[in-house]
Amino acid sequence: MPIQPYTPPPFELEVSDLVRGKTHLKQKVRFLRLEHDDANRTATVHIQVVPYALAEDGSYGEAQTRPPFTSYFDAIVASNSRLVDMRNGAILAERSFGTPAADADWLAAIARIETSAVPAMYQGDYFLYLRDNQPLIIGDVIRQYIQQADAAPSRFA
Repeated sequence: MPIQPYTPPPFELEVSDLVRGKTHLKQKVRFLRLEHDDANRTATVHIQVVPYALAEDGSYGEAQTRPPFTSYFDAIVASNSRLVDMRNGAILAERSFGTPAADADWLAAIARIETSAVPAMYQGDYFLYLRDNQPLIIGDVIRQYIQQADAAPSRFA
């Protein structure tokens, strides 16, 4: 029997529109790759953000290829500076850095979550836990993570 080829469909998600003054662009994120770093307890999702013209009907027009609106590469890093719900990966708290108040807020968030009924885990550990212990369709996890990055305030808008 011949070897069967597989050409996956583009792994893209629609994300928030980019609005700068009177300029309004639609956007999509293309997944490029996922990297785990056990030593640093991180999972990095490498993406490409592609801007599109806004068509008259509000849909996606042509991809923009000239400055100042061209595609760019980005990375979303899941790290232990966030706490997530182990049941679904939802972000429960995120650590800010740089001030004693931020440190106090982080410690308060940890204390609040530890006394709740929500099973929580640090986000970097969560991705490693999924990799090692859960049968899953990794595309669904990556899509959810990109959608979380697009939630208000969107990193793409």
